[in-house]
Amino acid sequence: MNAPRNLAGATPAPSRNLPGSVPASNRDTVSPSDAASASASPVNYGGAATPVGFREIRYDLCVGSGAALHAEVMADVDSWRLHHESGLLVSANGAASEIVGETIRMRYRPLRRTVPITITTVHCAILWAGEPPEGPGLDLLPGSIDRGFGYEADPRHREEGQEHFLITHEPDGTVWFRLRGFWRPRAPRWSPIYPLTLLGQSYASHGYLRALRRLTQQR
Repeated sequence: MNAPRNLAGATPAPSRNLPGSVPASNRDTVSPSDAASASASPVNYGGAATPVGFREIRYDLCVGSGAALHAEVMADVDSWRLHHESGLLVSANGAASEIVGETIRMRYRPLRRTVPITITTVHCAILWAGEPPEGPGLDLLPGSIDRGFGYEADPRHREEGQEHFLITHEPDGTVWFRLRGFWRPRAPRWSPIYPLTLLGQSYASHGYLRALRRLTQQR
């Protein structure tokens, strides 16, 4: 496989999934009984396995190669530029790396340039930033340089779960954007509308990929 070109000539590869993983669009939805049975599961990627009863999100996008590109993409992620370009208006006291432990507010406006209507508002607590925690769900490769951050929805949100944004510089020089997450309804009363929530999640996840492609092509 040829290494992708860098910076202005970058040719982002289509999103891929690591061996053994399943695209988010192919994952089964979580039934209320599954959600109830998973109440004792650790809600993090640091345990022995990905939390039981949650629907996983896994997307990977090759954005180019080189240490300079790795730093530039990491800056886009850390500064919330990627979120903004994908339609999320983030209210935060600083970059993700500066506010670990704080809660941010995100308003989703996918058509903000033409129709400034907020579809949903989410509050999330920043769990970590910089080097990622160890855990099987993150699929980190030996020898890669990994940076990013992760957050968790707070109790005001109708879903329970986390998202992790990783930028990896791998031994072969390639730079990858890796989106990892897991979600389930926070309470049984939200289960009837969960299929609609899944559609929104899928659109938002692909929004990150589309935004990153645009940012890479602009370099």
